[in-house]
Amino acid sequence: MILNDCIYSILRKFKLIKNNNLNNPSYLKKIKLNKEFIKHIIKGVSDNFTDLEISIYLYIKLCNLLTHDINDLYKNSYTISHKKLSRLKHININNNIIVCYEFVGIFAKLLELFNIKYEIGGDKLYGRGHTFLLVYYCDSIFSFDATRGLINCDLTRVKNNIRVCNILPIESDDEMLNELYLSIDNVYNYIEKHFGKKYYDECEYINENKIYNLTFDDKLDLFFKKIVNSSLPPMDNIKYIYILKKELFYNEDFNINLLEYNYENNKSKLLVVLTINKESNYIYYLYEYPNKFY
Repeated sequence: MILNDCIYSILRKFKLIKNNNLNNPSYLKKIKLNKEFIKHIIKGVSDNFTDLEISIYLYIKLCNLLTHDINDLYKNSYTISHKKLSRLKHININNNIIVCYEFVGIFAKLLELFNIKYEIGGDKLYGRGHTFLLVYYCDSIFSFDATRGLINCDLTRVKNNIRVCNILPIESDDEMLNELYLSIDNVYNYIEKHFGKKYYDECEYINENKIYNLTFDDKLDLFFKKIVNSSLPPMDNIKYIYILKKELFYNEDFNINLLEYNYENNKSKLLVVLTINKESNYIYYLYEYPNKFY
């Protein structure tokens, strides 16, 4: 057994057994995960959660712990061998850069621990195309797609304190759809109560944090300081830049353009061009991840 007695006691009521999945690809049987990483993810699961709520909780926690490889924006120049299935057993809270099919592989193996029925959606060949996961609950099917949208996806939302948006009904009646929304609320209420972390709808979050009483120059100064002081990974940091733009420059002509990932001495860097219209004059800034502006 890969889990200690304390963790196993949490799972006992769920009758830990072999895969309870559908027509899934054979590679799932070969996936091995880091034992300590598993413990870290599942230790907060409530005994009172339904299978749907367990799925939502695990999904949110994975979105918080894992980060999307920035190179996936351009589909080239990868420095990580994501297509190696054996890499999954080395992923942990420190070695946490992934792409879609790695996220799905990890998520699927966690659901198996709780005997939750699932199916791989999208491309079923590991390492080829976009992949997501379908969770079967009662007579309904719900899609969990953490990387849909790349920058504007659940992986980046969660680390910016934004609630997930890509848990969606595939087959569901009105009653089960209401249960989905209630389940999401229940999980977020549980996280806030037990871990002191609150998540917001994106519009609510932006509107609550809009800055109204600063001059343009003061807002620009604050914008730069917040980005420089951010400790988010590259893809999540891009999402943060977009959120800051909406909070500080909601009425201004302000464009954000990403430049292709470049390399210097085998180290990657992210470049972002910021174009700001100040009094009919365009000002250009170049941001280099993590903390340089030109």
